[in-house]
Amino acid sequence: MRKIAAGAFLVVLCAGLSACSSSPPNRLLGTWKSNRDLTVASIRQNETEQMSDEQISRLVEPGGTWTFTRSRSKVEIDNGMHFDYPYAIVSTDAQATTITLGDPGATKTDTFHFDDNDTLWMTYQNDIKGIPVPQFRQYYKRVH
Repeated sequence: MRKIAAGAFLVVLCAGLSACSSSPPNRLLGTWKSNRDLTVASIRQNETEQMSDEQISRLVEPGGTWTFTRSRSKVEIDNGMHFDYPYAIVSTDAQATTITLGDPGATKTDTFHFDDNDTLWMTYQNDIKGIPVPQFRQYYKRVH
């Protein structure tokens, strides 16, 4: 009887470990700092009309950090604002991770693209004093 119970325990344990190992790691975990240089370079590379340095600064300032735990997304903006929301991974592969962010019923979806393990970007659409600006990439570097 003990052998059967021990065998059943091992089967359940192995099945559980197998299920855990088949889920991809959460590459978002940690703290990410906005990277002005990479963001500005992306804007300059993709702009359709020449934008002034002041216009670009309005797009990328203020900077901030984005911290992901296993279940929370915390944003701290350099101007003192901060946000803390639950999130869930919708999909992930070698190039990107898509999450839903926010409380149930008030969620939004964001996709984070990875250039490497320590560099990610999101696509933003913004405007400057009501003038639409083409989409641009907001870059972040992992700080820990």
